[in-house]
Amino acid sequence: RVINRARSGIYPERIKHNVSAERLRKFFTKSDGSYRINKTIRDQCIFARQNLIEDPPFSHIDLISCRNVLIYFDAALQKKVIPIFHYALKPNGYLVLGSAESIGGFVDLFAVANAKHRIYEKKFSRTRQTKMSGHYTELQTRSSVEMSGHTRTVEPLPADIRKQADAVVLSKFAPDGVVVNSSMEILQFRGNTGPFLENHPGEANLNLLKMARQGLALALRPLISKSAKKKSYSEISGIQVRHDGRMLTVTVKIIPLLMPNCSEPFFLVLFEKESAVNVAALKKSTPIHSTTEQRELEQLRDELDATKRALQNIIEDQDAANEELRAANEEILSSNEELQSTNEEMGTATEELQSTNEELITLNDELQTRNVELQELSDDMGNLFSSVDIPILMLTNDLCIRRFTPRAVKVLNLIAGDVGRPISDFKIKLNLPNLQEMITEVIETLNVKELDVQDLDSRWFSLRIRPYKTSDNRINGVVLTLQDIDTVKRALAQVKAERSYAEAILATLREPLLVLSSDLRVKLANQSFYTLFRTKPDHTQGLFIYEISDHAWDIPQLRELLEKILPKKSTFQNFCIEHDFPGIGPKSILLNARRLAPDIGQPPLILLAMEDVTKKTAPP
Repeated sequence: RVINRARSGIYPERIKHNVSAERLRKFFTKSDGSYRINKTIRDQCIFARQNLIEDPPFSHIDLISCRNVLIYFDAALQKKVIPIFHYALKPNGYLVLGSAESIGGFVDLFAVANAKHRIYEKKFSRTRQTKMSGHYTELQTRSSVEMSGHTRTVEPLPADIRKQADAVVLSKFAPDGVVVNSSMEILQFRGNTGPFLENHPGEANLNLLKMARQGLALALRPLISKSAKKKSYSEISGIQVRHDGRMLTVTVKIIPLLMPNCSEPFFLVLFEKESAVNVAALKKSTPIHSTTEQRELEQLRDELDATKRALQNIIEDQDAANEELRAANEEILSSNEELQSTNEEMGTATEELQSTNEELITLNDELQTRNVELQELSDDMGNLFSSVDIPILMLTNDLCIRRFTPRAVKVLNLIAGDVGRPISDFKIKLNLPNLQEMITEVIETLNVKELDVQDLDSRWFSLRIRPYKTSDNRINGVVLTLQDIDTVKRALAQVKAERSYAEAILATLREPLLVLSSDLRVKLANQSFYTLFRTKPDHTQGLFIYEISDHAWDIPQLRELLEKILPKKSTFQNFCIEHDFPGIGPKSILLNARRLAPDIGQPPLILLAMEDVTKKTAPP
């Protein structure tokens, strides 16, 4: 199940928080709320079950990551698995193990690339690969038999004829030799190397210089060093080697083996016999003292020549090393000057950092002072909001709640945790369905809106919406304030109702009636007045009583009554005036006046009632 899931390459949408947008766009395809790796990437990845112990390994692998697996294997399984890893990797491939794992004793198979992270690099090891090749042939044969479903024994195929011919030629005509690495460790024996190399008693050792016979080791070291330095073919002749009582004259040839993608050099060392001298025969045919002296002399001469050559190589190496040291010394002097310059720059940088540090200290003090001021301001705002018994709501540009007063909690149905949430998430307790549109309009037009609204309990509020301006005069939301005007609204409604009631009473009276202000202007007249004196409201209301009906009421008796008598007595009754009104004729009017006591802060009013007594007072 896990392998199938990995093979599908489908990941949840939340990986966009961990994977860059560029990689998502380049390597993933989004579908059905998830991301899937592109097919070009999936085709390059193989997901399969792999038994490290029994299944044939993959080959030509650049990297094997096997972390925290070997810790569950015993020593025998680890010794079996690590050579398999070595076989599966390419030259210079890498093996990554867990922090508690290591390659153990297989230092000839892997070199440490990074000890901290347990990264190892494959080393060339012919002996290990030779052993492993047979093992994998067996594994592959057994695996192929099991997969085919047959249980019969599979016979190995006949060897290739061309390979047999090559083996015969190599064994009969090719020179004997060995393949060594840069550490002089023998990786492969080619042909019969017994006349030139021998094993010494004690711990087994495959070092070429330690296995070389007498007279050969002295010439091998400088020759291989010369070939490694020039990366070219080199040889030396006339080396005397003793083997089975015979002196062999040997020519040694060194051929560098350059492998691609491999930093470690390898060398093919070939031994060619020039002639062989039978020591026993020399003893019979030559006097003993002559043969011995001659043999010792030749041996000393050969050793001296070899020593001279070795010394010459050492001198050349020493001169080259001196040149390299001289160049290195010059580089060190140059580096020292650069370091001195860098040190001076570091001194200057230190001073700049000191100055910057002082500025930062000053800035830190200012920030601390600012923090104290902000804390005091925050406390003031908190206390102000707690003390103001007015619902205030502050919103951001995207209509999210920024702050509100405690009074707004009850009126607008909010809680403390609603800060930061959009206002559209709440059902505000106001009969105002287009509230959000009004807020958006205020933000866009910067015009303050004021209107009277009712809440769900039919309580009246005065709503004011104004833009929220920052210190740099930017618009960053709106401020909503609600003023409780329920009492005023209800009082006005009551006054309006009472006035309507009074007007209805006045309209039903048969006697003419005027309501005057303190400056004797007509505020109200009933229908009987308009009918009796044949006038209209437009020609009456708002005018001085003396100006109505073309100054028909500019009567001296009425002036004295209203301006002198009424202010003193506040009332008079049955005051009769006679006057010839234009267009109406002479009339006898019985006046009753009363000065009305107003509410505190309101001007007084005068109620002037009239009764037409013209018929009653007319002569018979």
